[in-house]
Amino acid sequence: MFKIQLFFFKIIFTIFKIGYPFGIMKWANEKTYLEIYKKVLNKNYPEIENHEEKLKKKIDINWLNKLALQTQVVIKKSSINYQHGRILYTELCNYIQNSSVKKIVIFETGTARGFSSVCMSKAITDSNITGEINTIDILPNNKKIYWNSISDNTGKKTRPELLEYWNEYIQRINFHSGDSEEIIKNLDLERINFAFLDGSHNKKKVTQEFDWVEKRQLKNDVIIFDDYDPQNFKGIFEFVNNLEKENSYKILKIFSENSRGYAIAYKL
Repeated sequence: MFKIQLFFFKIIFTIFKIGYPFGIMKWANEKTYLEIYKKVLNKNYPEIENHEEKLKKKIDINWLNKLALQTQVVIKKSSINYQHGRILYTELCNYIQNSSVKKIVIFETGTARGFSSVCMSKAITDSNITGEINTIDILPNNKKIYWNSISDNTGKKTRPELLEYWNEYIQRINFHSGDSEEIIKNLDLERINFAFLDGSHNKKKVTQEFDWVEKRQLKNDVIIFDDYDPQNFKGIFEFVNNLEKENSYKILKIFSENSRGYAIAYKL
């Protein structure tokens, strides 16, 4: 009897969840999110710190943590890890410093709550250059929803409302809602200086996104892949390894944890 009740509950939940990716109810109270956040603050990431030291570019950690509390501290089975924000900031600042471009154009898949886009936007601001970020996700941008975030305790929000405190940074971000395969068909970008691919993690989608970006890049332009992990994201892992063999991009791999790697590809 219990299994039958559970089955019908799942059907009802699925029906009501349509249009609300994170569900129709709050996941937890503010105290729960803060407890998760405090545990994360005590972690150290030697490889990330070494990379920042090497490039002599480092994001304001207090600024990063505040943004992460709103957009990265969520209820989930895996551990909370938002060190990609540090990688993106450091790499983008370094790229800008060593480039002669007057305006930087960034492409991203996998916007989620906007964390990585805002980190990249801060790098543009801190580097005193003009730029634009085009980011794609199936999540709605202008629909009020719960985000499985501490922000849910004050009600449903659109993504811009979720990021209201960082409004100065989202002004240069173009949020595109939909499937990346369809969006890029109508996205008129002649050059992509810097890209972050963190959308669908299957090999086919990553290949499609990479091929589209690669055609719009020149020597020293950058693509960063999140979740370089042979266990949980085999498609990403295999794609990056195959790309490395082609010698069209130089690949640097950095790990914040054993199961969380980032592959930074520099066009040759």
